Amino acid sequence: MAYVGDTSGVEAGDNATILLDDDSESQPDLYLRILPEDGGQSQTTPSDYVKGAPELIAEIAHSNQAIDLYAKHDDYARHGVLEYVVVCLREGVVRWFDMKANRVLQPDRDGVIRISAFPGLWIHPAALLQRDFAPMMKTLEEGLATAEHGDFLKRLQSRHSPGN
Repeated sequence: MAYVGDTSGVEAGDNATILLDDDSESQPDLYLRILPEDGGQSQTTPSDYVKGAPELIAEIAHSNQAIDLYAKHDDYARHGVLEYVVVCLREGVVRWFDMKANRVLQPDRDGVIRISAFPGLWIHPAALLQRDFAPMMKTLEEGLATAEHGDFLKRLQSRHSPGN
């Protein structure tokens, strides 16, 4: 993932087991988390599992859309996932949720999703659904070039400076 390559202190994974708590584990299609040493809310177990909620989870829903939009949504919200994106293939729509505020978010007036938990992570839903790589990358590159992304990098890096 290009965002991870340009953002030290974050980790992406796909189809990995996430231990949300002692009674709940999930296997999201994608997750993005801030590493624990950089202030993230999840941990890495000695067996290399992610324990606790990643900041962002994404699911690709086709036949399991009801599960992704309801049961998984509720489970992720209960365990502290900050943002949740569901790509609904059958409907041809990307649904984006602010889990902390319990609300559905909409792309900005340019049609772009700007993930607040990861400044500079901009997603072009129409291009994503059409699998049109050029506008997807152009949108991401614009996000990575923002001052918000630069400030986020500084915050992550400051956790490694002496005295922190």
